[in-house]
Amino acid sequence: GDDVTVYRTELSPHLTIAGRPLGSAAKFYCVKASGVVDAPPVQVYKLFLDNSRVHEYNEFCKQVKDLEYIDGNTKITWSASGRMGPFKERDFVTRVHFRTLADGTLMVVNRNEEHPKAAQSQEFL
Repeated sequence: GDDVTVYRTELSPHLTIAGRPLGSAAKFYCVKASGVVDAPPVQVYKLFLDNSRVHEYNEFCKQVKDLEYIDGNTKITWSASGRMGPFKERDFVTRVHFRTLADGTLMVVNRNEEHPKAAQSQEFL
């Protein structure tokens, strides 16, 4: 179906995600979207981890590359969106943590990150 449920909550600045405390980033809401996808969960999980397939689910992503692998389950990724109407191109640096939990749940968690290999540019906002 096309039904998507969106949840939002506030998190503690002391909460640690992928090895880093949230700190001042806790001022932003944590957002979770839930829906039904007509595909096996493992295929969807693999899709989200494969940068070469990002255009299959995100039409706005124009560029994406991994900057660093922190460990076997955590990487830093840079991506950029194209211009949308009056809005300038934007780039994002994201810490992506992915793993399979003990109960078999497949998890992908993203949060913003600063990284020296993602230098500031006038090209992006």
